[in-house]
Amino acid sequence: KGNLALWNPHIFAGAPYFGGMQSALLYPPNWLCLVLPLPLAVNWTIAINLWLLGALTYLWAERRGLHPFAAFVSGALATFCAPSFLHVMAGDLANLSSMAWIPLQFLAIDQWLARRKPAWCLVGMLAIAMEILGGHPQYVYFAAIATGLYALIRLAEPQRRRLLALAGVLSIPAGGALLAAVQLLAGVQAVGETVRALPLPIWFAGSVSVPPENLVT
Repeated sequence: KGNLALWNPHIFAGAPYFGGMQSALLYPPNWLCLVLPLPLAVNWTIAINLWLLGALTYLWAERRGLHPFAAFVSGALATFCAPSFLHVMAGDLANLSSMAWIPLQFLAIDQWLARRKPAWCLVGMLAIAMEILGGHPQYVYFAAIATGLYALIRLAEPQRRRLLALAGVLSIPAGGALLAAVQLLAGVQAVGETVRALPLPIWFAGSVSVPPENLVT
């Protein structure tokens, strides 16, 4: 009806909708749902996110100096590997939306350190903002761990003006969070009213932990 849906009355006795994050109302590809029939819009958003994941992985690999065919294989692996492609069958749209932008973070870090052009920091901020708006906070968290470790490794290499390099890298997550603050703060507020805001007993927190032998996979 043209209103931003803040509340979903159809789950239990009602629940936050915009603040629930996974609605991803501000994620641009999801706006196709405003103009296309819902099944067609969902199919297009899946296709767009998978294409973005593959294309951005290709671009990052190619900029890292890989042969174009090797970069293509990298993009294909990212698109069709189990952690991404199996979410298509399950209909996990928020997962696909958030993970599609992770390669762009790696690319922005590399290009900032190589070229020291502020535009690449802005590209990294855009990537993080789109991850947040995509609606799956866990993948934002996973990406923060992965890109944080990657940035530390890259910063350990010989760098000219090391403090400037560090400042640029740190500006990327800060700027990304600010760009997506309207969604991020609403999500934090909504989570504050759920069981996730309470201290959990250790047996519950570890109830679906990964067996140590699975680390080799």
